[in-house]
Amino acid sequence: ITQPLAVGRDGRVWVVADRHVLTVAPDGTVRSSTDVTGRIEDAAFVRPDGTAVVFAGATASGTEFVTFSPEGDPVGVRTAGVRPLAERVLLGDGRVLTAGERSLVSLDARDVVTRTAAVPDLRRFAPLGDGVAMATDRALLLADRDGVPRRRVELPDAPLWLAPFGDGRVGL
Repeated sequence: ITQPLAVGRDGRVWVVADRHVLTVAPDGTVRSSTDVTGRIEDAAFVRPDGTAVVFAGATASGTEFVTFSPEGDPVGVRTAGVRPLAERVLLGDGRVLTAGERSLVSLDARDVVTRTAAVPDLRRFAPLGDGVAMATDRALLLADRDGVPRRRVELPDAPLWLAPFGDGRVGL
C-alpha cells in the first residue's frame, strides 16, 4: 500500500497500491479489485456521491484521472493534459483540483476536465468552503471553485502548509 486509505459513504475502504485499486467492505471482504495502467500517484478521492477518483501515472499527454463507481468499478478515464504538482484537493461539490506548471486542472462531478490559467509560484492549496485556498511564496489566494483567485493576502514568509478548518477558515 503506497497511499493513504479513503473511506466511502457506505463504510467501504478504498485501498490504493502502485497500480491497483481495491475496495474492502466493513466486514473485511474484498468488494472490488482493479489494475490501473500507470503508477497511481495519490490516494483515492471519494466524492459526496460515493464515486472515487485516482490519479494514474503520467502518459505523454499528462496524468490521467480514473473514475470509479461507488461499488469500485472503473467507469471512466480522462487525461489531465498536464503533469500535476503534488497538491491535489477534493472540493465540496465533488470536483477534484490539481495544478500543473501552466494551468489549474479540475475534474468535475460529471467527469468534465477544465483547465484555467496557472497561478504563478503556486506551492500549496487546500479546500476552503466551495472554493480553494492557494499559497504562493508570499501570498495566500482565496479562489473560487475553478481556482480563480478572488482575494489576496500578503504573507511575511513562505507558508509551509495549509490546514482547512471545518468552519470555513484556513490555517497557515
